[in-house]
Amino acid sequence: GPGAKLEVNSAAGAHLVLQKSSAYTGSQYIDFRNSSAAEIAYLGFGTSQTDNFYVQNAVSNAEIYIQTTGTTGNILLNPAGTGNVGIGTTSPGTLLSVAGSAGKVASFDSTYASGVYLSFSNSSSIIGDIGAGAEAFSGGTLGDFAITSRAGKLALGANSTQYMTITTTGNVGIGTTSPYAKLSVWG
Repeated sequence: GPGAKLEVNSAAGAHLVLQKSSAYTGSQYIDFRNSSAAEIAYLGFGTSQTDNFYVQNAVSNAEIYIQTTGTTGNILLNPAGTGNVGIGTTSPGTLLSVAGSAGKVASFDSTYASGVYLSFSNSSSIIGDIGAGAEAFSGGTLGDFAITSRAGKLALGANSTQYMTITTTGNVGIGTTSPYAKLSVWG
């Protein structure tokens, strides 16, 4: 017999269909309410102008969790209305926060022949890459690890201080941000 107030069982095809009566007449959604009949969440599609799919918490500054068995959320979306996403954390402080108890908290893998890399942009202009040398810069080799600057100098430092600079012409400066030769050492 059924294990809940409503159970739909079918061998194939759609199990439940929500359909608008006409274009842009409002949303079609499943409404979740608490014991006081107050709306707490929605699952559905559409607004007055679009047919986007929504998973929405209707409680102000509430969070959406995607989790496995247990009470700890593995993925947290939009906590307190911030727009941030947390993986392994319930308090992401940036647009994407990844936390874990192991030494490695993220892994990037690709089946792309030239390898995987991360690209950093500012207003859609790529400023640098980190990753496989074959993809990050021309002439690189798949087995190489590359850190590149596409728009200007590459700077390395420690304790918020710049100590080494590689210019766009390939000059290297240690202790200077304006090396004038292939290797310029100051200090």
